Amino acid sequence: MVHSKSKLSVIHKKILKILLSHTRGTRSNGNSTLVSNKTISDKLRIPLRIVHQNRKFLEERYLELHYDMNIKTLGYRRIEFLISTVKGTTIPIAEKILKVKEAVYVGRTIGQPTIDLRAEIIVKDNGHLLDLMEKIKGMDGVSDVVWTETVHVVGKKGSVPPEIIDIL
Repeated sequence: MVHSKSKLSVIHKKILKILLSHTRGTRSNGNSTLVSNKTISDKLRIPLRIVHQNRKFLEERYLELHYDMNIKTLGYRRIEFLISTVKGTTIPIAEKILKVKEAVYVGRTIGQPTIDLRAEIIVKDNGHLLDLMEKIKGMDGVSDVVWTETVHVVGKKGSVPPEIIDIL
């Protein structure tokens, strides 16, 4: 775990809260709602130059910026495979799965003793899902594969609650 030696300034925390609260939702087209420097400047009543400098610092050091594609509009689904491995084969299997064109993420997991990897896979339909599942099950060192899919998002909060930002 990496820890920063210095705490964030009051301005950094205020800007973070605004930035993170505005990325909670998505527009109807699936894009994240992003907030402009001008909006932050107006809300905090600080000069635009100060917002720009602090935002740049935060984005370089503390924020992960990315876009997510709404693949449902194209008829695809995002599936998670939960994979059990044997005999120290976790990393080689992860590397093999990353070579599968439909794989977009593979990570080692802890917490559930029978799950060693979590892989995010893009599929077109159940037949495609079954083919990929069989392909991964057939890899040497894989003992089991189960899949899960989010079918309805009940709610989504920011990536870090404002109360946590306060203590940083």
